[in-house]
Amino acid sequence: MSVQTAQQSKISSEEGMERPANGALLTRPLGLEGWDHLESVLLASLVTETPLLLIGTHGTAKSFFLEKLARALNLEYRFYNTSLINYDDLVGIPIPNAERTRLDYISMPTAIWDAEVVFMDEINRTRPDLQNKVFPIIHERRIQGTELKKLRFRWAAMNPPFMESDSDDNPGYFGAEVLDTALADRFGFIVEVPSWNKLSEEEQQAILADQFSGEHDFPISLQDLMDRVRARYEALKSQRFREIELYLIILAKQLAERKILFSTRRMTMLHDNILANHAAEEVLAEIKGIPAPGMMDSCWTALLHSIPQRAEGSMPEPISIRASHVQAWRIMEGSEAGAEAILLRFTDPCERLEKALSMHKTISEEILGNTLINFLRSLNLEEGQSCALAFYLATHKEITLTNTALEVLGINLRNCFVQLPFEAPPHLTRLYDDLKRSRHQGARTKESDLNRYKANLAAITADHMVFYGYCRIDMQKYFEELYEKFTRALSGENN
Repeated sequence: MSVQTAQQSKISSEEGMERPANGALLTRPLGLEGWDHLESVLLASLVTETPLLLIGTHGTAKSFFLEKLARALNLEYRFYNTSLINYDDLVGIPIPNAERTRLDYISMPTAIWDAEVVFMDEINRTRPDLQNKVFPIIHERRIQGTELKKLRFRWAAMNPPFMESDSDDNPGYFGAEVLDTALADRFGFIVEVPSWNKLSEEEQQAILADQFSGEHDFPISLQDLMDRVRARYEALKSQRFREIELYLIILAKQLAERKILFSTRRMTMLHDNILANHAAEEVLAEIKGIPAPGMMDSCWTALLHSIPQRAEGSMPEPISIRASHVQAWRIMEGSEAGAEAILLRFTDPCERLEKALSMHKTISEEILGNTLINFLRSLNLEEGQSCALAFYLATHKEITLTNTALEVLGINLRNCFVQLPFEAPPHLTRLYDDLKRSRHQGARTKESDLNRYKANLAAITADHMVFYGYCRIDMQKYFEELYEKFTRALSGENN
């Protein structure tokens, strides 16, 4: 499905069903409200098949969601309340084989051997001896050293462990222990689900009204949605995102200064989670016809829901995590390697220049200047002079360029004044003189009437093209489009 305009209000499924474009595509069809912001993370966990841990107070629909999700995917499903089960419930009753050389198991309806998805509820209330046996199921898809070949998804849920800092909104649960650090580190996504008090009044009303509504159809089939996210995820994995690598290295240092430590395993998981979440964000936005979040936002969403300390009873303040994230991203963008890695992702020279302008406060003058030069060199004569004028008028009050970039910019503007059958308008001549003096931030043109610039540009390029016998191209319109793009990029509106 192609990307539609941001104003598009509805989408249609293959069956013709319509749904508001801002509606959830995964959680609301399963009967959940207030989970919309978790959809990309939940889809990412499905596509990567990484272990998923949900954390929330009692009655927040953790089990409800996972059970309905398993049914929607038509998977062989096993539910275990790990605070109550015995090991025999997992593997069956052991008996020696005929040769008495090994143990076989009498299968039971609860046995794990044929399961495609296992859901381990109350995982932080598991007895220590059983927790050691659950560990390899989560980590390796193995039990007693035997591979569980059919097992794809490993899901778990828990109530928040009791902490001294608990409030009335999160009272904590006696008997609910913190999760073992090693076990917590095996879950790729650790997601806190919203309690009733965290829902809006509209969402609370929707829950009360929906309880008698029965099953809901998916606007787009769940399998199709997963397939599209998986295809986008595989495409992202085929590339190397050096900017994400640099960001994660810097992030780990920023977090360590706040005494928040991630293992090597967690860092590799986080890298994978970022790509999967970004793939999900892009597909969801494409289907809804809205702008997709940028990579920085995808990194934040993945990070927020990948913190193992959330299950260990030592969750840092989100504001501290956020500060580390923003700082790490800005440092990455400001580094030569990081900026160049980001810009090289844009194959179109104009899009690359727009991105460079949006990063102008963090990248070097040389990187910005080289990006401008490369764009100008990709244009023909008339396009070059329109681009040069649009760039200068949109940016000269905010940025500083290297002398080399100014020289190339000036050459393109000078084309407006040479070999023409008339004298250049005085205010354009003054503009060029201003340009030659623009060696420092804060240079100003002496003419602020943009319409006069556009009118003169149209006249100059029209006669110029007639003089050389070129086909007429609407350089005024091209100028207006570039001026708008450069202005928006400089203000950060394109981020």
